[in-house]
Amino acid sequence: MMKLATIIVIALTAVPAHASNVTFGKGKRISVNPKAAAAFQSLVDWLQENGYKIQFARGYGRGTVRQSLHPSGMAMDINQTGRNRVTRAYPPGTTEKAASLGIFHGSKWPHSPDYGHFQIGGWQGKHPLIASIEKFREQQQIK
Repeated sequence: MMKLATIIVIALTAVPAHASNVTFGKGKRISVNPKAAAAFQSLVDWLQENGYKIQFARGYGRGTVRQSLHPSGMAMDINQTGRNRVTRAYPPGTTEKAASLGIFHGSKWPHSPDYGHFQIGGWQGKHPLIASIEKFREQQQIK
């Protein structure tokens, strides 16, 4: 008989049947949320077109922090060996390319960067209240 803790871990790490794949290298793939698949695939294609070799990646999976988007399939790590550690630096312009696709690059988190992490939605380094104040000031042209 399976223990409850084992069942919970399996449920949290299982890839949903509706998952989509992002492919890289020679037939390697990861599973992500279908809502994120096209953007993530575009980023992976751009990296490879710019000579970046993707050895491994991670999509759906158990989160390592409380607000992780990996369990929902809306986050992807590329060549990441630990928080803010990757096997090789990304090509210049990676953060900007990701942003143009609606992807946030974890390297932009001000207090705890995560260079190998990319996500769509979720926490992007600014408290919503601060973002609201900045937007209001911008609209009112307040400095």
